[in-house]
Formats: sequence, C-alpha cells, structure tokens
Amino acid sequence: PRARMLLVGDGPTRAENERLAGELGVAAEAHFAGARADATRLMQACDVVVQATRSPHNGIASIEAMALSKPIVTVVDNDEERRMAADTCVEGESGNGFLLATTDYEEGAARVAAALRDPGRLEAMGRTSRRMAEEKFDIDSHVERLAALYESLARQG
Repeated sequence: PRARMLLVGDGPTRAENERLAGELGVAAEAHFAGARADATRLMQACDVVVQATRSPHNGIASIEAMALSKPIVTVVDNDEERRMAADTCVEGESGNGFLLATTDYEEGAARVAAALRDPGRLEAMGRTSRRMAEEKFDIDSHVERLAALYESLARQG
C-alpha cells in the first residue's frame, strides 16, 4: 500500500537509517522527526505504531500507543525480547499486533503491508490494544493489584 513512515527518536543509527532510506528509494516516504516531546500526539496520526528500540520492549511509547487504540508492532532479536514484549504486543487472531524478527525484514515489511491493507483488522487490533492498556496499565487497577499483593504478603506473615 502507499504508506509513509514517521520515525520518532534519535540514536546512533539515525544517519545510517537516513542513508539507507535514500539507497532504497523511500526517502520521500520516510520522515525522520528526531527526538520529540510530543510523540504521543504524533502517534494519533499513525495507523500502526512500531516499537523498534532495543529495550525495554514494553516501554512507555507502546503503552501510550495502546491507550490511543493503535496496533503494536514490536521488533525483536531473540526469545528474551519476545518475552519482554509480551506485556504490550500479543500476536494471533485476537491479539493487538505482531512481532517482527530483525533477521527477516522482507517478511516484516510484508506483514506490515498486509495489516495496512486490512482496515478492519487494524481496527480490531486497536480495540484490543486499548482494552489491554486499561486492564494492565490503568493506574487505578494497578493500585488495586498492588494493594492486593501487599495484603496477601501481610497475611503470610
């Protein structure tokens, strides 16, 4: 599909990524926004949010995107990163997104393209993201779970 990519953040590979976008002929479709204080506002314009930082894979950006009802795509290198990503990215028919292996960019690009071609699926993943954010990361439910844990520990002695 005709798509644009908005990259928010800075890091040691930014110049290399900008060069690569030029080499691949997608520089016009890839906007490098740099570090931004308004990243959450920018997410509102996105159809999918990709969590591509090395760690943590359940970072605040993913949680904010989930709260905005966005599908989550998380880039992973290994099983440990897959486990870390499980709090914010659940694959499958009733999931909120999918994981992309850094070892197969072509497959990853195909999966993102397929998702972008299916607005109904994107909407369903977004609803799941929002529900997961409310269940796992809402401050009130978090405080309730923490209080229950403290009460349980206090009863144990």
